[in-house]
Amino acid sequence: MLKTMQLLRWPVAAAVSLILIDAVSRAAEVPGEPKPKHTIKEVMQGSHVAKEGEKSLRDIVIGGQATPEQKQQLLDLYISLAENKPPRGELAAFRDKTRLIVLAAAKVVVGREGAADELGKATNCAACHKDHKPPQQ
Repeated sequence: MLKTMQLLRWPVAAAVSLILIDAVSRAAEVPGEPKPKHTIKEVMQGSHVAKEGEKSLRDIVIGGQATPEQKQQLLDLYISLAENKPPRGELAAFRDKTRLIVLAAAKVVVGREGAADELGKATNCAACHKDHKPPQQ
Protein backbone atom coordinates (compact mmCIF):
# COMPACT_ATOMS: atom_id res chain seq x y z
CA MET A 1 0.00 0.00 0.00
CA LEU A 2 2.79 2.42 0.90
CA LYS A 3 4.58 1.59 -2.38
CA THR A 4 1.38 2.33 -4.35
CA MET A 5 0.97 5.69 -2.59
CA GLN A 6 4.56 6.63 -3.42
CA LEU A 7 4.08 5.68 -7.09
CA LEU A 8 0.90 7.77 -7.35
CA ARG A 9 2.58 10.84 -5.85
CA TRP A 10 4.49 11.78 -9.06
CA PRO A 11 1.55 11.68 -11.47
CA VAL A 12 -0.56 13.69 -9.04
CA ALA A 13 2.23 16.25 -8.60
CA ALA A 14 2.63 16.49 -12.37
CA ALA A 15 -1.12 17.02 -12.87
CA VAL A 16 -1.24 19.72 -10.19
CA SER A 17 1.78 21.45 -11.76
CA LEU A 18 0.13 21.49 -15.18
CA ILE A 19 -3.05 22.96 -13.71
CA LEU A 20 -1.07 25.70 -11.95
CA ILE A 21 0.94 26.52 -15.06
CA ASP A 22 -2.28 26.84 -17.06
CA ALA A 23 -3.84 29.08 -14.40
CA VAL A 24 -0.80 31.36 -14.30
CA SER A 25 -0.67 31.67 -18.10
CA ARG A 26 -4.38 32.54 -18.21
CA ALA A 27 -3.89 35.14 -15.50
CA ALA A 28 -1.13 36.72 -17.61
CA GLU A 29 -3.60 37.39 -20.43
CA VAL A 30 -5.02 40.88 -20.37
CA PRO A 31 -8.79 40.71 -19.90
CA GLY A 32 -10.70 42.64 -22.51
CA GLU A 33 -7.76 42.72 -24.93
CA PRO A 34 -9.09 42.42 -28.47
CA LYS A 35 -8.68 39.12 -30.26
CA PRO A 36 -7.19 39.69 -33.70
CA LYS A 37 -9.52 39.11 -36.64
CA HIS A 38 -6.53 37.97 -38.73
CA THR A 39 -3.20 36.36 -37.87
CA ILE A 40 0.05 38.11 -38.80
CA LYS A 41 0.50 35.61 -41.63
CA GLU A 42 -3.00 36.36 -42.96
CA VAL A 43 -2.29 40.10 -42.77
CA MET A 44 0.95 39.75 -44.72
CA GLN A 45 -0.64 37.53 -47.36
CA GLY A 46 -3.67 39.79 -47.71
CA SER A 47 -1.80 43.07 -47.84
CA HIS A 48 1.79 42.58 -49.01
CA VAL A 49 1.74 39.44 -51.17
CA ALA A 50 0.44 39.62 -54.73
CA LYS A 51 -0.23 37.07 -57.41
CA GLU A 52 2.37 36.98 -60.13
CA GLY A 53 2.02 39.94 -62.44
CA GLU A 54 -0.28 41.83 -60.07
CA LYS A 55 0.26 44.44 -57.38
CA SER A 56 -0.27 43.81 -53.69
CA LEU A 57 -3.15 45.53 -51.91
CA ARG A 58 -0.61 47.76 -50.16
CA ASP A 59 0.95 48.78 -53.47
CA ILE A 60 -2.45 49.49 -55.04
CA VAL A 61 -3.37 51.75 -52.11
CA ILE A 62 -0.01 53.54 -52.03
CA GLY A 63 -0.15 53.95 -55.82
CA GLY A 64 -3.49 55.75 -55.60
CA GLN A 65 -5.48 53.21 -57.62
CA ALA A 66 -7.44 51.69 -54.73
CA THR A 67 -11.19 51.78 -54.34
CA PRO A 68 -12.63 52.96 -51.01
CA GLU A 69 -13.37 49.29 -50.22
CA GLN A 70 -9.73 48.30 -50.85
CA LYS A 71 -8.50 51.11 -48.61
CA GLN A 72 -10.89 49.96 -45.88
CA GLN A 73 -9.77 46.34 -46.33
CA LEU A 74 -6.12 47.35 -45.91
CA LEU A 75 -6.96 49.31 -42.77
CA ASP A 76 -8.83 46.31 -41.37
CA LEU A 77 -5.84 44.05 -42.02
CA TYR A 78 -3.44 46.50 -40.36
CA ILE A 79 -5.71 46.82 -37.32
CA SER A 80 -5.45 43.04 -36.94
CA LEU A 81 -1.68 43.31 -37.27
CA ALA A 82 -1.60 45.74 -34.35
CA GLU A 83 -3.83 43.47 -32.26
CA ASN A 84 -1.42 40.53 -32.62
CA LYS A 85 1.61 39.87 -30.47
CA PRO A 86 4.95 39.65 -32.24
CA PRO A 87 6.49 36.18 -32.50
CA ARG A 88 9.84 37.72 -31.54
CA GLY A 89 11.11 40.95 -30.04
CA GLU A 90 9.60 43.43 -27.64
CA LEU A 91 5.85 43.96 -27.60
CA ALA A 92 6.20 47.72 -26.99
CA ALA A 93 8.40 48.17 -30.07
CA PHE A 94 5.97 46.11 -32.17
CA ARG A 95 3.04 48.18 -30.93
CA ASP A 96 4.88 51.42 -31.75
CA LYS A 97 5.52 50.27 -35.33
CA THR A 98 2.02 48.92 -35.93
CA ARG A 99 0.40 52.03 -34.42
CA LEU A 100 2.10 54.14 -37.08
CA ILE A 101 0.92 51.74 -39.80
CA VAL A 102 -2.70 51.84 -38.62
CA LEU A 103 -2.65 55.62 -38.31
CA ALA A 104 -1.24 56.03 -41.82
CA ALA A 105 -3.80 53.59 -43.27
CA ALA A 106 -6.61 55.46 -41.52
CA LYS A 107 -5.36 58.72 -43.01
CA VAL A 108 -5.51 57.12 -46.46
CA VAL A 109 -9.10 56.02 -45.85
CA VAL A 110 -10.22 59.54 -44.91
CA GLY A 111 -8.26 61.14 -47.75
CA ARG A 112 -5.55 63.09 -45.93
CA GLU A 113 -2.96 64.65 -48.22
CA GLY A 114 0.39 62.83 -48.16
CA ALA A 115 -1.12 59.80 -46.43
CA ALA A 116 -0.04 57.33 -49.12
CA ASP A 117 3.60 58.39 -48.75
CA GLU A 118 3.28 58.14 -44.98
CA LEU A 119 1.85 54.62 -45.35
CA GLY A 120 4.72 53.64 -47.63
CA LYS A 121 7.26 54.74 -45.01
CA ALA A 122 5.36 53.14 -42.12
CA THR A 123 5.19 49.77 -43.89
CA ASN A 124 8.95 49.34 -44.21
CA CYS A 125 9.03 45.56 -44.19
CA ALA A 126 12.72 45.17 -43.37
CA ALA A 127 12.52 47.30 -40.22
CA CYS A 128 9.73 45.21 -38.73
CA HIS A 129 10.94 41.81 -39.95
CA LYS A 130 14.45 42.41 -38.57
CA ASP A 131 13.12 42.86 -35.04
CA HIS A 132 9.98 40.70 -34.95
CA LYS A 133 9.89 37.97 -37.61
CA PRO A 134 11.26 34.65 -36.40
CA PRO A 135 14.06 33.14 -38.49
CA GLN A 136 13.03 30.81 -41.32
CA GLN A 137 13.59 27.17 -40.50
